[in-house]
Amino acid sequence: MKTILFLGFIMLSINAYADRFSSAPLCYKPDKPLMFSTNHYIDRYNKEVIEYGQCINHFISEQEHSITLHKESIQQAREQLKNN
Repeated sequence: MKTILFLGFIMLSINAYADRFSSAPLCYKPDKPLMFSTNHYIDRYNKEVIEYGQCINHFISEQEHSITLHKESIQQAREQLKNN
């Protein structure tokens, strides 16, 4: 009975944190114009491309961190199950 209650508690805990993680990046992807009329537009586009790359990389880092946390939680749950 303790095992069932414990596993239920673990599942509730995981579900509570599942909402914190985004399944898709919320990054603005710049559209490349057909023609650049001035250097200002070229510079602005290049800046937006860099910002987009940084946003994607940040999203990837957050997701990798979340994966690590989930794996650690799973391992802890397995260890506690073995100890009961």
